[in-house]
Amino acid sequence: MMEDIAAALRRRNDECICINPNNPEHINMIQMMALGGFRPRYLLLFNFAPAFARANDPSTLGALGGINAPYISLFLDHPALLGKRISEMEAGIAADPSLRPLRHYGLMEREHLAIMERLGAPASSCFLFPQAGGVPVAEPRPMEQRSITAIFAGTIEAEISNQAFCEQMGMKDPLYCRLTEQAVSEAMDSKDDVYEIVVKIFTDTGIISTTSNLIELTKRIDYRARTLRRHRMFRCLRQMPIQHYGNAADDFRKNNPNIQFKGAIGFRGLLDIMNDTKIMLNDTINLRSSTLIRVFYGMSRNCLVASERNSFIDTEFITPGAVAPIDSNDFSAGERITHLVNQPTEAQAMVDKALQIYSRNHTWDCRVAALLDVINAT
Repeated sequence: MMEDIAAALRRRNDECICINPNNPEHINMIQMMALGGFRPRYLLLFNFAPAFARANDPSTLGALGGINAPYISLFLDHPALLGKRISEMEAGIAADPSLRPLRHYGLMEREHLAIMERLGAPASSCFLFPQAGGVPVAEPRPMEQRSITAIFAGTIEAEISNQAFCEQMGMKDPLYCRLTEQAVSEAMDSKDDVYEIVVKIFTDTGIISTTSNLIELTKRIDYRARTLRRHRMFRCLRQMPIQHYGNAADDFRKNNPNIQFKGAIGFRGLLDIMNDTKIMLNDTINLRSSTLIRVFYGMSRNCLVASERNSFIDTEFITPGAVAPIDSNDFSAGERITHLVNQPTEAQAMVDKALQIYSRNHTWDCRVAALLDVINAT
């Protein structure tokens, strides 16, 4: 992903390199920048890698803290999952106002602005930067020649009861457990962001008396809703042969004999697998108005995407007939999608339409325009 974003920036005549902490030349370059040997135009990091680090931070990335250059962090997760680091960063900026104009945050969704403000980051420091994908492959393998029916990549944790979940969180009050169950249910099915749901349900209960309480509760409910959504989605896909990449709980493995569990795999390896895959499965993991890079990279490799629905997926892909919807109430979804992909003409028409929409609107080449606007205005 970093290399694809860098390539998109270079195509706009913005020279940049991807820093590898294991490359001695890159380490020397970071040290030179920290010592003032030269100043980069900006630093681009992901998911809150250390920046403006404490002076006693010995890590390679910690050395970036001594570089006086604009810092842009592109988020690959909900801000609640990164909340502690964001609040620490903003506290450091508050202590040294000279750093204030140097930092900007690229958020996946507009809905995330509210929690950023709660964490101390003003809206003026944030810009919208949804995830995207790289340049489409030049000669994709035809659908009928692909050997893998469907793949899914992602962690699937155990499906525990609400009571067990509350016990893990140290909630003993029955009222709080009922509110937790309500929040998880709404996070799974509502159009509202998980942060908004938690604030609505738990305000004035005493649980979220501090920002750190709010962040932790939002994070835990988000994780639980994601887990339950994934279990629910796969119950609808039991007629479909699937390869799963990532970690999976024992109960999930036992309950899904149609799935081959391949274990963890790096993203480069997953891209190779996509080249031989007919169907890329996607869950929305509680995103409301965007989706993750696996959807876009799957499209770039001519996979047919089958996805849970949200407003973005519906409007951008399902309505035009470019993505097959997964309805959690349709227990024949696996059979229906498998039948579709075995109709080469119909399936290829959907793949072609998805690729057209993706290439026009959702590559990194499209996204970096907003990034360069922020950099040029700094």
